[in-house]
Amino acid sequence: MNLFGRLVVRNLLTTYDLKPALFASLLIPNLMYVFFAAFAYEKIIPPFNVNGVELAYSSFLVPGVVLMHVVSLSSLGGAMFWTDKHNGMLEQLLTLPIPRSYYFLSRMAAILVSSIVSGLAILLLSVPLISGSLRIEYYSVGLFLVSITACCLTFAFLSIIIFSFVTTPDHVTVFSRLITTPLIVMSSVFYPLESAPSIIRDVGYLNPLTYCSDLLRASLLGTYRDGDALICLVLVLLSLAIVILARVIFDRTQLDS
Repeated sequence: MNLFGRLVVRNLLTTYDLKPALFASLLIPNLMYVFFAAFAYEKIIPPFNVNGVELAYSSFLVPGVVLMHVVSLSSLGGAMFWTDKHNGMLEQLLTLPIPRSYYFLSRMAAILVSSIVSGLAILLLSVPLISGSLRIEYYSVGLFLVSITACCLTFAFLSIIIFSFVTTPDHVTVFSRLITTPLIVMSSVFYPLESAPSIIRDVGYLNPLTYCSDLLRASLLGTYRDGDALICLVLVLLSLAIVILARVIFDRTQLDS
């Protein structure tokens, strides 16, 4: 295996440990959202219309939970950059003949692999709930990959940017709880923004997670809109801009801090 491949495997192992118990601990809470929340709320929330498609609440919820899991996992992967730096592991790695670009790109590859694989796992396990609503088209795979990849890169490298300026583990926890949670809640993960109070709706329309959720639903449930191609372009450009900014900040990071 070449050097880059070893770094990707190393990042996967150190971030997620690849132990069945740990991997299950990341999946099970989100699966509980799918099965318990969907069954509970479906009894009190009647089917509603999303872009001309009638959906049960369980069908609406599943794509949102997949992306909620991606956000959590991506932020965890980004936090491992801080751990490597804080524990001196990053400095040790870069004293070897390893370019900074290899570390950075391997971190990105590891986050993408884990997010896509685990997101697919949640989706496949949830198929019994949404099988009646699935509407897969030839371009569904493209929309699926854009939504997952853009969400993953945006939140992973946003966390790397923030953690570059963090000095204590407490601040890492603050980011995870006080930033990612409001972003998840004030988006279309759990409910259509059109039915939300105006202040939440206005914030939600500025939230990239809203558009990632809408694209994922469109790829699975056929809730397409005329502007989906433009949304894909904007999400790709936004995620690339955040990755580039994270790379610039990473290159200027002092390893002895």
